[in-house]
Amino acid sequence: MLVVDDNPIAGKVLVRTMEALGWQACYVGDGQQAVQRVAAAAQDREPYDVVFMDWRLPDQDGVLTARQIRDHAACAGRPPAIIMSRYSGKVMSVIVETASAKLSPSVEKIFDRK
Repeated sequence: MLVVDDNPIAGKVLVRTMEALGWQACYVGDGQQAVQRVAAAAQDREPYDVVFMDWRLPDQDGVLTARQIRDHAACAGRPPAIIMSRYSGKVMSVIVETASAKLSPSVEKIFDRK
């Protein structure tokens, strides 16, 4: 699994949580790194099962990043991206639907950036 979040503390907490559950996970801090990492993993025939991605990233939003991953030739539409946000699920549903990105559902973060 790949965790994409501009907050390194939040990203590392999520990676550690996944590892505690027995899953392999790694972290990147922006959208372009995510696209590059997912494409490289797919080309190496070791694709990620899922990408957990913050909606607000420093270089581009998570919806655009998920779309770029989905559309990248090496990725063949995989892996699914789950957009994380501290905004409510209802707000994120509208954002994702408006973007017509055909993404996986969003999840609300349980911690705040304060």
